[in-house]
Amino acid sequence: MCTNKKRWMLVLVLALCMCIALTGCNNNTPAPSSSASASSGTSPSSSPDASGETGKLPDRDLTFAIYLRALSQPYYKYEHDGAVQAMKDHNEKTGRNDKLIVYDHNGDLQREINNVEDSINTKVDLGIINPIDIVGSTGCIEALVRAGIPVIDIDGEAQNSDKASLVIVSNNAEAGRLQMEKLCEKMGGKGNIIMFTDSTNANSKIRYDGAMEELKKYPDVKVLETYDGETSVEKCLDVMQNFMQSYQSEGIDGVWTFSDTAANGAVSATVGTPLEGKIIITGIDGNVINLGLIRDGKQYGSAAQFPFQLGYQGVEYGFRIMAGEKFDEKIFVDVEWVDKNNVKEFIDVAEAQGQQVG
Repeated sequence: MCTNKKRWMLVLVLALCMCIALTGCNNNTPAPSSSASASSGTSPSSSPDASGETGKLPDRDLTFAIYLRALSQPYYKYEHDGAVQAMKDHNEKTGRNDKLIVYDHNGDLQREINNVEDSINTKVDLGIINPIDIVGSTGCIEALVRAGIPVIDIDGEAQNSDKASLVIVSNNAEAGRLQMEKLCEKMGGKGNIIMFTDSTNANSKIRYDGAMEELKKYPDVKVLETYDGETSVEKCLDVMQNFMQSYQSEGIDGVWTFSDTAANGAVSATVGTPLEGKIIITGIDGNVINLGLIRDGKQYGSAAQFPFQLGYQGVEYGFRIMAGEKFDEKIFVDVEWVDKNNVKEFIDVAEAQGQQVG
């Protein structure tokens, strides 16, 4: 009998095929991103919209803005694709002509601020933001709220995200915990590990805290060192090489990273060395590149996120908010562990979406 997960995968592939045939939708979505796996912790309550009616959208066309960190990075491109698809589905279902404006900050905080100001000037009806910086992005949320524009915060949080109408995020605490659990189990409950994090990134901090809480269950697993800083592939490669030199006598058994980008750097550092394939390296995201690394045995596994779903739900819930619904709690999108045992399922979906798995 098929497992629920396999049913979801089969349904997803069939749905994607229909989408390609009927709507010509963008196939640039990673394997895990379109999963409908979501755990909602919401407490919705109704209130009248601008027309005085509950559950009804205004008669005029609505314009949403989505503010994304960097479309040059696949993860955020998948959030974009989810939002675009949600708007397309909404208009086809309702016969409306609502619109989505996409702002790309390219990792620049000042550009994020400028884009938000531009959207306020053009009088968008709702903003969907993935904040660049936990502190620096607070002004963007404040400006939107002050302008009377409802805000949905997706994926990452700023210090004042409680002012948003809704927060939709991956279950980051569970991602960090799950990754640490799988890493420690693979190590047999003992050994030395290196950790990569970024305390300026809200998601990283939550994942790290979840990992450290789980680590308490494994007293024989020792953290040799934690790198906290820039987590590009190149930087993490350099840092990992330094750790491999510094801890030759102790020996590194495993690596916990807050993202697959950092995991990619750690894997790259081991290639061509005696430690290649011997250090258990794990990550979070389930990126297409890392699916290939997992398939090839270079990375042990990843707590896969679903960025397409984050973007899709951002738009979907945006219309519910515009229709007068209120949400008192965050919505958490579940993560799923992927390793060599199930990576083929993720790769099959990726390839069905036209993705190239390395």
